[in-house]
Amino acid sequence: MKKKRLEYYILVQFILIFSIISFFLILKLMGKLGLSGCTFFEITHLYCPGCGGTRAVGSLLRLDVISSFKYNAIVPVGFALFLYYDIRILISILKNDIRFLSENKYIPLLIFAIFLVAYFIVRNILLLAGIDFMTI
Repeated sequence: MKKKRLEYYILVQFILIFSIISFFLILKLMGKLGLSGCTFFEITHLYCPGCGGTRAVGSLLRLDVISSFKYNAIVPVGFALFLYYDIRILISILKNDIRFLSENKYIPLLIFAIFLVAYFIVRNILLLAGIDFMTI
C-alpha cells in the first residue's frame, strides 16, 4: 500500500511540474502574439487577485522574496502553503501513516482564502489611494 501511495504521489508531482511548465510556455506564446495583460485590469483599472502573479513567480524563482511579495503576495504565501502540504503528505506516505491525509486539514486553506479576499480588497484600496507596490 505504501508503494502504491508513493507511486501516486510521484505521478501527481510529474503532472504538477508538467502543468507549470505548460502554463509558462502558453504565457510566453501569448506574449509573442500580443495577448498579454489582464482583462480585469483593462476593464476596471483595479488589480485582480492574480495580477502580478507571473512576475511574482519569476521573482520567487530568482529567490527574490521581497520583489515577489511586491508583485503579488498571494504567490509566496501560496507557495509556502503548498510546500507545507506537499512535505507533510510525502512524510505521511513514507511513514505509512495516513492520519494527515484523513484529518481536518482545511483550516489553513480557509485562512488562505480569507487572506486572498482581504489582499484583493486592501491592494485595490491602496491602488485607488495612489500606492502601487508593483511599481515601487
